[in-house]
Amino acid sequence: MAAVIPALLFYVALFIQVDLEAARSKILPMPKEEIPRLGQVLREGWYFLLPLAALVYALFGLNYEPEMAGLVATAIVLVLGVVFPFQGKRIGFRDLYAMLRDAGTSVLDLFMLGAAAGIMIGALNYSGVGFTLTLVLILLAGGSLVALLVLSAIANIILGLGLPTVGVYIVLATLVAPALVKMGIAPMAAHMFIMYYGCLSMISPPVAIAAFVAANLAGADPNRTGWVAMAFGWTLFVIPFLFVFSGTLLLKGDPLSIAVDLSLAVAGVWFISAAMMGYAARPLRFAARICHGVTGLCLFMPANALGAGRWINAAGVGLAVAMFVREKAVHRRAVAAEG
Repeated sequence: MAAVIPALLFYVALFIQVDLEAARSKILPMPKEEIPRLGQVLREGWYFLLPLAALVYALFGLNYEPEMAGLVATAIVLVLGVVFPFQGKRIGFRDLYAMLRDAGTSVLDLFMLGAAAGIMIGALNYSGVGFTLTLVLILLAGGSLVALLVLSAIANIILGLGLPTVGVYIVLATLVAPALVKMGIAPMAAHMFIMYYGCLSMISPPVAIAAFVAANLAGADPNRTGWVAMAFGWTLFVIPFLFVFSGTLLLKGDPLSIAVDLSLAVAGVWFISAAMMGYAARPLRFAARICHGVTGLCLFMPANALGAGRWINAAGVGLAVAMFVREKAVHRRAVAAEG
């Protein structure tokens, strides 16, 4: 339950940034007549629901490992593609050969990343650095909580290179979390912090395994995809610092404070996303992007994070109202000029 608000803010930010990018790039929606109807889709491809059901059953009913469950679902997809024609065509031997060839070439980059990550993890274990990391982080931070969080975030991203989620948490809960708890951070916040930053290696170059997989599927440049993934996932880099200083984002506190901080955070996400994308209702110039960014930070800041948190929120609300009124005035003048 503690992860509900951070997850919500992440997906809200993704939705807003994708929508703003589409508006900035003038990507229009599909014509309604080209959008398939649900009934037609189910009639033509109802059997594609079977691999999903098999995947869920293999994971939770048979307790298979995710890799084995994925192989089972993939095998069922291939069998269904051979047996049942989709849009008048079945999978043939040439299609199977092309699939295997393309899949093999696509995973070569992932194999190299996994090998590099394994070398780094092995070096940490054999050198003994990992086991003394708690003491090292505290000494390097020099008693500063912010410095400790920054160092821990960097260490988490490095230690989480290429590892699955469970493996990331086991490693970091042993090596990094004790240092955060010793500095007075609540155990829930400390463990959520390491979980978030440990998984960020999935979208952070040079590893960015999730971004590289997406790049292979889209035929895009892997490195550029990784940097774009970091830009779109900016909330993941910011939110962990906030819920360390304020428990409301982890559902700790009275319901009113949680609701207020959540509402302000959603508004702040919109303004910061607009500043990063350089587009709101229209393209933003440099000064407007700065104003949007400052407004978003003021709204995004939980009240308990700083002593004057509510005053910062109030300043953000004032700036947001002022920019809204100005935008309305600019729109009216534009409409009057066109008329």
